[in-house]
Amino acid sequence: MIEKSDIIKLGVGVALLMAVAAGIDYWKEKRYREEDERAYRIYKLEREIVSSPSKEKVETLLRAFGDSVYALAVAVEYGGREYLKRLISKLEDEHLKKLFLEKEAFLLYREGKLNEALDKLSGIKNKDFNYPSALILKGFIYEAKGDTERAEEIYKRVLAKYPVSYFGKLANTRLTILESLKSEG
Repeated sequence: MIEKSDIIKLGVGVALLMAVAAGIDYWKEKRYREEDERAYRIYKLEREIVSSPSKEKVETLLRAFGDSVYALAVAVEYGGREYLKRLISKLEDEHLKKLFLEKEAFLLYREGKLNEALDKLSGIKNKDFNYPSALILKGFIYEAKGDTERAEEIYKRVLAKYPVSYFGKLANTRLTILESLKSEG
């Protein structure tokens, strides 16, 4: 026979379980709201940086959200190459690491640090998703160094391996330009 005390104990147990579930729900929702607010604050700071880039605004963003991969990505875009190492160290996805490695190589190329850029690109291998764009960047770097023969070799490889892609078409265009420069010069 079921005693009244057993029913009370069962009721208290169910109520306790419901309270725990409600508490867990409350904390999940609270955390979600905090993350949403944080993302919005990062977004607002990013908009300020985009509209008027400055080192001070980038530093404000990083002081407030320096542990955030997104904040570091914004810092890389508008604050320069010095933030790349911090960003790359925080990334878990190898593909993203390779993407930002190529970004660093591009920034070095733009700064005229051609050998350093080539060194960075050596970290991007044939199996990596951004290999074709890294090859094109290598071609640009060799052109900038005045080594048009090596640039042509790279462009021909890209054209052979990726003929109908954007990179194949870009390689073909660069080859055409280099050929016309040869015939003029």
